[in-house]
Parts: sequence; structure tokens; C-alpha cells
Amino acid sequence: MMGNRNVKNQVCRVRCADRVLKNDPPLWSAQRTLRAGFSMIELLVVVGIIIALAAMLFSVLGRTMTNARIKATRVTIMKINTILKQQRTEFEQAETKNQTYPQKSTFGGFGEPTAEKLYAKKLRLKQAFPQRFEDLVGPDGVAGQFDRSSVGFDEDGDGNTDWENLGGVSRPDLEEFGQVMSSSGTFSDDSTIGKLIATKIASGEFNKSLHVPATESAELLYLTITSSSFGVTTADDGEFSAKEIADTDGDGLMEFVDAWGNPLRFYRWPTRLIRPDMDLSDNSINPDLSNGGSRTEYWNLVSSVKLDQSTRETDPDDVTRKMYDVIIKKAKLSGQSAEYYFHEGDADVDGIGDSGRLWSTFHTPYTYHSFLIISAGQDGELGLLEPFNIGQFGHLAQPTQATLDNPNESSLVDNISNLKSEE
Repeated sequence: MMGNRNVKNQVCRVRCADRVLKNDPPLWSAQRTLRAGFSMIELLVVVGIIIALAAMLFSVLGRTMTNARIKATRVTIMKINTILKQQRTEFEQAETKNQTYPQKSTFGGFGEPTAEKLYAKKLRLKQAFPQRFEDLVGPDGVAGQFDRSSVGFDEDGDGNTDWENLGGVSRPDLEEFGQVMSSSGTFSDDSTIGKLIATKIASGEFNKSLHVPATESAELLYLTITSSSFGVTTADDGEFSAKEIADTDGDGLMEFVDAWGNPLRFYRWPTRLIRPDMDLSDNSINPDLSNGGSRTEYWNLVSSVKLDQSTRETDPDDVTRKMYDVIIKKAKLSGQSAEYYFHEGDADVDGIGDSGRLWSTFHTPYTYHSFLIISAGQDGELGLLEPFNIGQFGHLAQPTQATLDNPNESSLVDNISNLKSEE
């Protein structure tokens, strides 16, 4: 056995020596060369792992960016909300000292002081916290003058019609804001913000031809926060960064925007989130609201403030239902519909006839409301009709048809609001 092993060793030495003489690589080196590269399958596995890791990384980064934008938008909204609440407190304090009634009563007089005072307060609230240009023009509904006239009529002879067709909708002629008709003995009852807009038009700072109505409530909200129509509380210089304000339509009026660069929306009386499908007919205004019960599914999507039925069916400005009850009583005595008595001015400038003026001027009766500042969120879809929409009650935060059909899967779900952020 030892002999055989020696023979094998000698043979190996001879072969190895022979390979060295021939400058050939050793046997073990040749064997390793056969395994020097990766197979195609191994490469595909590695590439797949890299792609999976990259996808996970991008997903995490995407969620992080989205969460950062949500947080930034919430911060912007809550800063606005804080100032707005302070202004509302100042408004209420001013109202306790204000004993004046509307300079022109479209009811021919309520015959009830409490109801008249409530009516006057709501008109002043519209001017103090506007969401559409019409809110700025006072009890008469016309910019720069006291008596409303028909669309296209130039009562003061200044070359500007009192109302104009703006985007297919009759809107106050913005050129009229702030004008005084001393020759006719009437005077302007427009708000301070209305007159501010008038100066911006006169200076060319506001170009109404570029104005996009979807930005309107965000523009008016910015003016309200930075130049209050009453009181003393306004935003400090530098309180809002350049990322929180923009002029997205290029009309010269700044807007509050969310972290996606889209204008925020402001609803003063979002009652249609609670009564989205209340019928609008001559007989629909009644104390028991038999034609439209209150609901919570849409309200709960934008608010963490839980409301019981009693609260949902109470106007916080008129808990005794004094104003509406007086309107209903007067309507019955006169043989007119309640809606006919509850509107600004005299002409049918909103295009929806007498039926519905109660809602176009103020809000759904006997219904809770609280200021709503809202962002459309990541998808950019609001899920509500726009704040300037009168004919479909968008100014009362009426949900879109898609939201009404399936609220929990609608674009309203990802919206960000002050009511959702409040504890």
C-alpha cells in the first residue's frame, strides 16, 4: 500500500512539474476559473431584490412626503382657525353693543325686535366673514349703492352695470364696490373688505378678468385674516410663510393654499353637511322639518366634533328659533312662501326665483353650523360643491353627487379641515 501511495505522489509531482514548465495554471486554479461569474438566474434574483428594495424605499418616502404635507396643511389651517375664532369672539362682543337693525328691511318689518336683531346680525356676519363676493355688498345686495336694480342696469350712471354676468352666473359688478351715490341721497353699505377690493381694482392690482371662482373663498379668507372688517385681531407679519399663500389664478388677490399648492375653501355656514337633501319647495320651511331630517355621515367625514340630534337641529345663533318662526308666521299671514320673505334686495339676480332665497341669503333653517376651513387633500378632489355655488347650495357645503352616493369612498375622506383637527 505504501508503494502505491509513493507511486501516485511521484506521478503528481511529475505532472505538476510538467505544467510549470509549460507555464500552465495549477489544477486548482483551473477549477476556480470555471466558477468565476454569476449565472443569469443569480443576476435576475439580485436585480429583483434591488427593485423590491427600491419600491419599498419609494413607498416609504412617498408616505413620508404625504404625511409631511398633511401635517403642514393642518398647521396652516389651524393657524387660520385660531385667528378666525378670535375675530368671531370680537364680532360677538361688538354685536352685544350693536342695537341697529337693517337699514332696509326686505320683510317690511318683522314686527318683532329680537327677530330683526338676529336678521341684522346674520347680515353683518356675512360681511365680516365672507366666502363669496356677494357677501360683501350689505343688506341691499348691490355693490356701491343702497337699492338693488336688475341685471345690466346702471343706476348711478358711472358706466358700470350694477350686476354682471361672471362665468355664466349673475354676480355683483366688482367695479361698483365702495362707490357712494351722494346725488341720489343713498350711500354705500358695503363691507370694509368690499371697499378694499374696490381700491385694488382701481389701482389695477386686482384683475377680475383673470379671477377663477374656485379661489374666491380662499382669497376672501386671506383678506379677512390679514385685514379684518371689524375688531383688532389680524395675522402678524410673517405669520404665514410663502408656501402657505399664493395667487394661483393670477388675478392679484392672494389665497391661502394647502401643501399641494391648491387653494383652501371656506364655508361660513356648512349646514348641508347635516341636512344634505332637504327639499326646497314653498312648503318645506316648517318647525318640525318633516321634509329633511338631520344626518351625520357627511359631517363626521370632515369633523371630529360629535353632534347629538338636538344640537344638529339647532341654529347656534337662534336657539329659540325666533327669526325663522317669525318669518314662517308672516308668510302664512301674507299668503306668500317663507322663502319669498327671506332674501336680499328685490330683483331675481341669483336666477333661482323666489323659492330658495332663504338658503341663498343665509342657511338651512334650524341647523347647527360652525366655520369650516377645508383642504381637498392629496387627491385634489373636494367632494363638496364650491363655496360660490348658490343654485345647488354649494355655499352651504353641499356634498357632490358622488359623495352623496358613497360617502365613505368619496374624495371627502382624505380632506383636511379645522373641525377634524380640533380636539
